[in-house]
Amino acid sequence: MTSSIKSGHTAPVSQNVIPLRKQNGSPVGSPTVCPQNGTESSGSQNPDPGRSTSTSGTPSVTLSLAEIQIGAMVGIQRQIREIGKSDNRKNILDVYMRRHNDPSLSGLWGNSVEGALGELAVSKHLNRYHSGMTAHGGTDVGKNIEVRTRKNHEHQLFIKSTDKDLHFYVLVTGSFGEYILQGFIPSSYVFTRQDWFHDNNGRTARAFWVPNHELKPISELMELI
Repeated sequence: MTSSIKSGHTAPVSQNVIPLRKQNGSPVGSPTVCPQNGTESSGSQNPDPGRSTSTSGTPSVTLSLAEIQIGAMVGIQRQIREIGKSDNRKNILDVYMRRHNDPSLSGLWGNSVEGALGELAVSKHLNRYHSGMTAHGGTDVGKNIEVRTRKNHEHQLFIKSTDKDLHFYVLVTGSFGEYILQGFIPSSYVFTRQDWFHDNNGRTARAFWVPNHELKPISELMELI
């Protein structure tokens, strides 16, 4: 998902908080389709050379040139869809800035592409299907993983009040096919933290801004999915 955010003034409070760890005896996860060969896997296959094999900390992921091409096409298609929904194409940037603030020097095209590439990086590391490439408004990776990609490594994960409940949100930082998976957090827990819901003293749209130290390691997410 791209790094844009919508304004919002009310925030939902979830009744069901996803646990950060699985209970003993719970299933490891459902089979997934591997993007490389289309076969089903339970996650026990040997990783490909390009995927990080780190099981702790903040793993890095390098996308191949072919993967960058695929991800870029997904991002471009998303932006074309937004153009098609606009009544006045000349005002697309103005409308975006009123709703989400300045898209930065990357612009709308760049943000859409980098958002898709960040999703692909998570998909590659977790060996889960990049479901975000097939459905508009669908889940980014697998069945319940959403991705936020931000250029600078010090940037925070944000979750909008209208975002999906009972999903895991992953913060990815980086650009141009080189990414770091900073960590994840369940949205159901974030929605209970009203103290995180703010606009950074007017510098951003209102959203839940998750402190970086609150993110859980990606290795724990691999145990949950």
